[in-house]
Amino acid sequence: MKGHRDVLVIGGSTYDTTCVVLGEPIPKDSNPSRIYGGCGGVGRNIAENTARMGMHTALMTAFGTDAFSKEIAESCNRVGIDLSRSFVSENAGAGKYISIIDGEGELLLGASDLGLIEAVDPAYFTRDVRYLNSFSSLLVDANNTEEMLTAVAGAYKGRIFADAVSIKKAPRLRSVLNRLDTVKVNRGELAGLSGKPVGNDRQIREAAEYLISEGVHHVFVTKGTDGASCFDGETVYSVPSFPVNVVNATGAGDAFSAAVLYGSMRGYSSADTLLLGTAASHIALTSGYAVSGDMTEEHLLNTFRAFRKKK
Repeated sequence: MKGHRDVLVIGGSTYDTTCVVLGEPIPKDSNPSRIYGGCGGVGRNIAENTARMGMHTALMTAFGTDAFSKEIAESCNRVGIDLSRSFVSENAGAGKYISIIDGEGELLLGASDLGLIEAVDPAYFTRDVRYLNSFSSLLVDANNTEEMLTAVAGAYKGRIFADAVSIKKAPRLRSVLNRLDTVKVNRGELAGLSGKPVGNDRQIREAAEYLISEGVHHVFVTKGTDGASCFDGETVYSVPSFPVNVVNATGAGDAFSAAVLYGSMRGYSSADTLLLGTAASHIALTSGYAVSGDMTEEHLLNTFRAFRKKK
Protein backbone atom coordinates (compact mmCIF):
# COMPACT_ATOMS: atom_id res chain seq x y z
CA MET A 1 0.00 0.00 0.00
CA LYS A 2 1.21 3.46 -0.84
CA GLY A 3 1.74 5.94 1.99
CA HIS A 4 0.90 5.59 5.61
CA ARG A 5 -2.36 5.90 7.45
CA ASP A 6 -2.52 7.18 11.01
CA VAL A 7 -3.50 4.61 13.60
CA LEU A 8 -4.19 0.89 13.74
CA VAL A 9 -5.71 -0.27 17.01
CA ILE A 10 -5.69 -3.96 17.89
CA GLY A 11 -7.78 -4.62 20.96
CA GLY A 12 -11.03 -5.43 22.65
CA SER A 13 -14.56 -4.36 21.85
CA THR A 14 -17.52 -4.92 24.14
CA TYR A 15 -21.13 -4.10 24.72
CA ASP A 16 -21.21 -2.22 28.01
CA THR A 17 -23.91 -2.37 30.64
CA THR A 18 -23.57 0.52 33.08
CA CYS A 19 -25.28 0.45 36.47
CA VAL A 20 -25.39 3.77 38.36
CA VAL A 21 -26.25 3.10 41.99
CA LEU A 22 -28.68 5.56 43.54
CA GLY A 23 -27.68 6.50 47.06
CA GLU A 24 -25.11 4.78 49.24
CA PRO A 25 -24.17 1.36 47.80
CA ILE A 26 -24.99 -1.58 50.06
CA PRO A 27 -22.75 -4.63 49.42
CA LYS A 28 -24.39 -8.03 48.96
CA ASP A 29 -27.82 -6.46 48.49
CA SER A 30 -30.06 -5.28 45.66
CA ASN A 31 -29.38 -1.59 45.07
CA PRO A 32 -31.80 0.78 43.30
CA SER A 33 -29.96 1.89 40.16
CA ARG A 34 -30.24 3.40 36.72
CA ILE A 35 -29.05 0.89 34.12
CA TYR A 36 -28.24 1.56 30.46
CA GLY A 37 -26.20 0.06 27.64
CA GLY A 38 -23.66 1.31 25.12
CA CYS A 39 -20.63 0.33 23.09
CA GLY A 40 -17.24 -0.03 24.72
CA GLY A 41 -14.03 -2.01 25.02
CA VAL A 42 -10.66 -0.35 25.57
CA GLY A 43 -9.38 -0.79 22.01
CA ARG A 44 -12.71 0.22 20.47
CA ASN A 45 -12.99 3.25 22.77
CA ILE A 46 -9.50 4.44 21.89
CA ALA A 47 -10.23 3.94 18.18
CA GLU A 48 -13.46 5.96 18.38
CA ASN A 49 -11.67 8.75 20.24
CA THR A 50 -8.81 8.95 17.72
CA ALA A 51 -11.31 8.94 14.85
CA ARG A 52 -13.23 11.76 16.52
CA MET A 53 -9.91 13.62 16.87
CA GLY A 54 -9.57 13.58 13.10
CA MET A 55 -7.11 10.71 12.71
CA HIS A 56 -7.52 8.00 10.07
CA THR A 57 -8.17 4.96 12.27
CA ALA A 58 -8.57 1.24 11.70
CA LEU A 59 -9.59 -1.28 14.35
CA MET A 60 -8.78 -4.97 14.39
CA THR A 61 -10.97 -6.62 16.99
CA ALA A 62 -13.24 -9.65 17.28
CA PHE A 63 -16.97 -9.59 16.63
CA GLY A 64 -19.67 -12.17 16.95
CA THR A 65 -22.81 -12.23 14.83
CA ASP A 66 -25.34 -11.24 17.49
CA ALA A 67 -27.25 -7.96 17.76
CA PHE A 68 -24.69 -6.52 20.18
CA SER A 69 -21.85 -7.17 17.73
CA LYS A 70 -23.80 -5.43 14.98
CA GLU A 71 -24.43 -2.43 17.23
CA ILE A 72 -20.73 -2.18 18.09
CA ALA A 73 -19.76 -2.37 14.42
CA GLU A 74 -22.32 0.30 13.52
CA SER A 75 -20.93 2.59 16.23
CA CYS A 76 -17.50 2.30 14.60
CA ASN A 77 -18.83 2.83 11.08
CA ARG A 78 -20.59 6.03 12.14
CA VAL A 79 -17.27 7.71 12.98
CA GLY A 80 -15.37 6.29 10.02
CA ILE A 81 -13.33 3.53 11.68
CA ASP A 82 -12.08 0.92 9.20
CA LEU A 83 -13.16 -2.54 10.40
CA SER A 84 -12.26 -4.41 7.22
CA ARG A 85 -9.63 -6.61 8.91
CA SER A 86 -11.55 -7.40 12.10
CA PHE A 87 -12.29 -11.04 12.93
CA VAL A 88 -15.87 -12.31 12.87
CA SER A 89 -16.75 -15.46 14.79
CA GLU A 90 -19.90 -17.11 13.46
CA ASN A 91 -22.62 -17.89 16.01
CA ALA A 92 -20.72 -16.11 18.79
CA GLY A 93 -21.72 -13.17 20.94
CA ALA A 94 -19.95 -9.86 21.42
CA GLY A 95 -17.58 -9.22 24.29
CA LYS A 96 -19.34 -7.91 27.39
CA TYR A 97 -18.47 -5.42 30.11
CA ILE A 98 -20.51 -4.56 33.19
CA SER A 99 -19.66 -1.58 35.36
CA ILE A 100 -21.20 -0.55 38.66
CA ILE A 101 -20.81 3.17 39.26
CA ASP A 102 -21.41 5.14 42.46
CA GLY A 103 -23.21 8.48 42.67
CA GLU A 104 -19.91 10.32 42.17
CA GLY A 105 -19.30 8.62 38.84
CA GLU A 106 -16.49 6.43 40.18
CA LEU A 107 -16.15 2.75 39.37
CA LEU A 108 -17.14 0.44 42.22
CA LEU A 109 -16.72 -2.79 40.27
CA GLY A 110 -16.15 -3.78 36.68
CA ALA A 111 -16.56 -7.23 35.13
CA SER A 112 -15.36 -8.08 31.63
CA ASP A 113 -15.72 -11.03 29.29
CA LEU A 114 -13.21 -10.71 26.43
CA GLY A 115 -13.06 -14.40 25.65
CA LEU A 116 -13.90 -13.71 22.02
CA ILE A 117 -10.71 -11.81 21.17
CA GLU A 118 -8.61 -14.01 23.47
CA ALA A 119 -9.63 -17.02 21.37
CA VAL A 120 -8.47 -15.57 18.04
CA ASP A 121 -5.37 -17.22 16.56
CA PRO A 122 -2.56 -14.59 16.56
CA ALA A 123 -1.79 -15.60 12.98
CA TYR A 124 -5.07 -13.99 11.89
CA PHE A 125 -3.95 -10.49 12.88
CA THR A 126 -0.39 -10.93 11.61
CA ARG A 127 -1.04 -12.67 8.30
CA ASP A 128 -0.80 -9.41 6.31
CA VAL A 129 2.41 -7.73 7.51
CA ARG A 130 2.19 -5.20 4.70
CA TYR A 131 -1.19 -4.03 5.98
CA LEU A 132 0.09 -3.72 9.55
CA ASN A 133 3.02 -1.64 8.44
CA SER A 134 0.91 0.71 6.33
CA PHE A 135 0.03 2.57 9.55
CA SER A 136 2.22 5.21 11.15
CA SER A 137 1.41 3.99 14.66
CA LEU A 138 0.01 0.87 16.27
CA LEU A 139 -1.85 0.74 19.56
CA VAL A 140 -2.44 -2.53 21.40
CA ASP A 141 -4.36 -3.12 24.59
CA ALA A 142 -3.83 -5.81 27.21
CA ASN A 143 -7.12 -7.47 26.32
CA ASN A 144 -4.96 -9.24 23.74
CA THR A 145 -3.22 -12.41 24.88
CA GLU A 146 0.54 -12.52 25.42
CA GLU A 147 0.83 -14.66 22.31
CA MET A 148 -1.07 -12.09 20.26
CA LEU A 149 1.01 -9.19 21.62
CA THR A 150 4.27 -10.99 20.91
CA ALA A 151 3.23 -11.88 17.37
CA VAL A 152 2.05 -8.35 16.55
CA ALA A 153 5.14 -6.73 18.08
CA GLY A 154 7.32 -8.97 15.95
CA ALA A 155 5.44 -8.17 12.74
CA TYR A 156 5.05 -4.41 13.11
CA LYS A 157 8.14 -2.23 12.54
CA GLY A 158 6.94 1.21 13.70
CA ARG A 159 6.09 2.83 17.02
CA ILE A 160 3.86 0.78 19.30
CA PHE A 161 1.65 2.33 21.97
CA ALA A 162 -0.02 0.24 24.67
CA ASP A 163 -2.84 0.61 27.16
CA ALA A 164 -2.56 -1.68 30.18
CA VAL A 165 -6.38 -2.05 30.60
CA SER A 166 -6.50 -3.37 34.19
CA ILE A 167 -4.37 -4.52 37.10
CA LYS A 168 -4.88 -8.19 36.25
CA LYS A 169 -4.25 -7.83 32.51
CA ALA A 170 -1.33 -5.35 32.65
CA PRO A 171 1.31 -8.11 33.12
CA ARG A 172 0.50 -9.37 29.61
CA LEU A 173 2.57 -6.45 28.30
CA ARG A 174 5.78 -7.59 30.03
CA SER A 175 6.92 -9.78 27.16
CA VAL A 176 6.88 -6.85 24.70
CA LEU A 177 8.19 -3.98 26.84
CA ASN A 178 11.31 -3.70 24.69
CA ARG A 179 9.08 -2.98 21.67
CA LEU A 180 6.83 -0.38 23.25
CA ASP A 181 7.40 3.28 22.56
CA THR A 182 4.70 4.42 24.98
CA VAL A 183 2.71 2.80 27.78
CA LYS A 184 -0.32 4.35 29.45
CA VAL A 185 -1.21 3.06 32.93
CA ASN A 186 -3.02 4.13 36.06
CA ARG A 187 -1.42 3.57 39.44
CA GLY A 188 -2.81 0.09 39.93
CA GLU A 189 -1.85 -1.00 36.42
CA LEU A 190 1.66 0.40 36.92
CA ALA A 191 2.02 -1.82 39.99
CA GLY A 192 0.66 -4.83 38.11
CA LEU A 193 2.95 -4.29 35.14
CA SER A 194 6.14 -3.42 37.02
CA GLY A 195 5.64 -5.68 40.02
CA LYS A 196 6.65 -2.75 42.26
CA PRO A 197 4.81 -0.72 44.93
CA VAL A 198 3.29 2.62 43.89
CA GLY A 199 2.14 4.04 47.19
CA ASN A 200 3.75 7.46 46.74
CA ASP A 201 5.28 9.67 44.04
CA ARG A 202 8.79 8.31 44.63
CA GLN A 203 7.62 4.73 44.19
CA ILE A 204 5.60 5.67 41.09
CA ARG A 205 8.73 7.18 39.57
CA GLU A 206 10.81 4.11 40.43
CA ALA A 207 8.20 1.79 38.89
CA ALA A 208 8.01 3.94 35.73
CA GLU A 209 11.80 4.05 35.47
CA TYR A 210 11.89 0.28 35.74
CA LEU A 211 9.65 0.05 32.66
CA ILE A 212 11.97 2.46 30.86
CA SER A 213 14.97 0.32 31.80
CA GLU A 214 13.14 -2.56 30.10
CA GLY A 215 12.90 -0.63 26.84
CA VAL A 216 9.81 1.60 27.05
CA HIS A 217 10.48 5.20 25.93
CA HIS A 218 7.55 7.01 27.55
CA VAL A 219 5.35 6.05 30.50
CA PHE A 220 2.16 8.03 31.11
CA VAL A 221 0.59 7.50 34.54
CA THR A 222 -2.89 8.73 35.42
CA LYS A 223 -3.44 9.34 39.14
CA GLY A 224 -7.08 10.35 39.47
CA THR A 225 -7.53 13.50 41.52
CA ASP A 226 -3.73 13.73 41.85
CA GLY A 227 -3.39 14.48 38.14
CA ALA A 228 -1.06 12.67 35.74
CA SER A 229 2.65 12.31 35.02
CA CYS A 230 4.91 11.40 32.11
CA PHE A 231 8.32 9.77 32.48
CA ASP A 232 10.88 9.50 29.68
CA GLY A 233 13.99 8.38 31.56
CA GLU A 234 15.35 11.91 31.92
CA THR A 235 12.52 14.26 32.84
CA VAL A 236 9.32 13.92 34.84
CA TYR A 237 6.38 16.01 33.62
CA SER A 238 3.31 16.40 35.82
CA VAL A 239 -0.06 18.12 35.55
CA PRO A 240 -2.77 18.55 38.19
CA SER A 241 -6.33 17.40 37.83
CA PHE A 242 -8.83 20.11 36.93
CA PRO A 243 -12.27 20.49 38.54
CA VAL A 244 -14.95 18.51 36.71
CA ASN A 245 -18.45 17.25 37.36
CA VAL A 246 -17.85 13.52 36.95
CA VAL A 247 -20.70 11.60 35.33
CA ASN A 248 -18.87 8.35 34.54
CA ALA A 249 -15.13 7.71 34.95
CA THR A 250 -15.13 4.47 32.95
CA GLY A 251 -13.85 5.81 29.61
CA ALA A 252 -11.53 8.55 30.87
CA GLY A 253 -8.37 6.46 30.62
CA ASP A 254 -9.19 5.39 27.08
CA ALA A 255 -9.67 9.03 26.03
CA PHE A 256 -6.31 9.82 27.67
CA SER A 257 -4.60 7.08 25.64
CA ALA A 258 -6.17 8.35 22.43
CA ALA A 259 -4.94 11.89 23.11
CA VAL A 260 -1.42 10.60 23.85
CA LEU A 261 -1.48 9.00 20.40
CA TYR A 262 -2.79 12.23 18.90
CA GLY A 263 -0.16 14.38 20.61
CA SER A 264 2.71 12.05 19.79
CA MET A 265 1.75 11.78 16.13
CA ARG A 266 1.11 15.49 15.75
CA GLY A 267 4.55 16.39 17.12
CA TYR A 268 3.58 17.79 20.52
CA SER A 269 6.16 17.78 23.31
CA SER A 270 5.86 15.23 26.12
CA ALA A 271 4.60 17.95 28.46
CA ASP A 272 1.91 19.08 26.03
CA THR A 273 0.96 15.50 25.16
CA LEU A 274 0.40 14.90 28.87
CA LEU A 275 -1.86 17.94 29.01
CA LEU A 276 -3.73 16.77 25.90
CA GLY A 277 -4.38 13.46 27.67
CA THR A 278 -5.70 15.32 30.69
CA ALA A 279 -7.95 17.44 28.47
CA ALA A 280 -9.36 14.36 26.74
CA SER A 281 -10.03 12.66 30.09
CA HIS A 282 -11.82 15.78 31.28
CA ILE A 283 -14.15 15.64 28.27
CA ALA A 284 -14.79 11.91 28.78
CA LEU A 285 -15.61 12.31 32.47
CA THR A 286 -18.64 14.46 31.65
CA SER A 287 -20.27 11.74 29.52
CA GLY A 288 -22.38 8.85 30.74
CA TYR A 289 -20.96 6.63 28.00
CA ALA A 290 -17.50 5.16 27.38
CA VAL A 291 -16.80 7.73 24.65
CA SER A 292 -18.14 11.27 24.78
CA GLY A 293 -20.26 12.36 21.84
CA ASP A 294 -18.72 15.80 22.38
CA MET A 295 -15.20 14.59 21.59
CA THR A 296 -13.83 16.40 18.54
CA GLU A 297 -10.39 17.66 17.59
CA GLU A 298 -11.58 21.24 18.05
CA HIS A 299 -13.05 20.57 21.50
CA LEU A 300 -9.92 18.71 22.56
CA LEU A 301 -7.63 21.54 21.48
CA ASN A 302 -9.83 24.23 23.03
CA THR A 303 -9.83 22.35 26.34
CA PHE A 304 -6.07 21.83 26.07
CA ARG A 305 -5.47 25.56 25.53
CA ALA A 306 -7.73 26.47 28.44
CA PHE A 307 -5.85 24.10 30.74
CA ARG A 308 -2.49 25.40 29.58
CA LYS A 309 -3.51 28.89 30.68
CA LYS A 310 -4.55 27.58 34.13
CA LYS A 311 -1.55 25.36 34.74
